[in-house]
Amino acid sequence: HGYAVINSAFTENETKNLISIFKKQELKQFLTLDENNCGFTTNDKKIDNLQNLLKSDSNLNNEIVNHALSCFEKTKFFKENLSNFETNGWNGLRINVPSQKFKNVCWHQDIQTPIENKMGIEDKKFYTFWIPFSSVNENNSIEIVNMPFTNKVFHNHYKINIPLPKMYRNSEIHKVKISLGDLVIINNSTFHRSTWNQSNFIRISVDLRYTNNEKTNFDKSFLLSMRIIKNKIKNLIQK
Repeated sequence: HGYAVINSAFTENETKNLISIFKKQELKQFLTLDENNCGFTTNDKKIDNLQNLLKSDSNLNNEIVNHALSCFEKTKFFKENLSNFETNGWNGLRINVPSQKFKNVCWHQDIQTPIENKMGIEDKKFYTFWIPFSSVNENNSIEIVNMPFTNKVFHNHYKINIPLPKMYRNSEIHKVKISLGDLVIINNSTFHRSTWNQSNFIRISVDLRYTNNEKTNFDKSFLLSMRIIKNKIKNLIQK
């Protein structure tokens, strides 16, 4: 399918440790985790302050990501299934605020960014482990296209609202609904996107990416190749 949902990847104690990072005073002043683990709340005046804090304080941002990575690698699931995998260093913190319709991540394949930016991992097959710090449902989650692995990399970009390629437009789309302590695995060629947060809760999650250094030859689409060439020319002109 190009993805997998792992229920209870974290035990109850591991889950408590995972979300303990939000007890830090820098975050506690802005965020409160709902008692039913449905997501985080804050008053309207503090949302901008929270987003500005996480954008400006890279150390805090990295601390949250590294905390999640450390918690994940201590789980039984990781030890039993991913002992020959290692993080490729491309990990990220994601904040999804209610009603910010135009700040969603559009349809994309994770492999597109390394190819377009020459990150050094563009010839490796890797997996993204999407770990939310709360439960999520159809109103504040992500959507994934049910599709087999493909070597074809299309020109879709996570910041550009481009329709799915025609061959996938009639494919089943899975709207992720999981509990705190669950996670989703997405291979690097699978199309996915975030959805408009129509809930009352802020969704906070991390993307952790791992590879076993399996080499893969990807085939760039014509439109992606053209965009890469145009960006090269643009950068040369600017220099």
